[in-house]
Amino acid sequence: MLSRLLVFSAGALFGAYVAQNYEIPKVRDLFENASAKFWNWEQEYRKSK
Repeated sequence: MLSRLLVFSAGALFGAYVAQNYEIPKVRDLFENASAKFWNWEQEYRKSK
């Protein structure tokens, strides 16, 4: 139990350090961009009826 708490704490601290010192893209923006690209790709390659 203590080891899991230690690993979680280390991960949280490391994540906070990285978020403050590096420019990390937001997950929502990445998802929206990927979704838009997929939708455009689908429309481009869809078979006509």
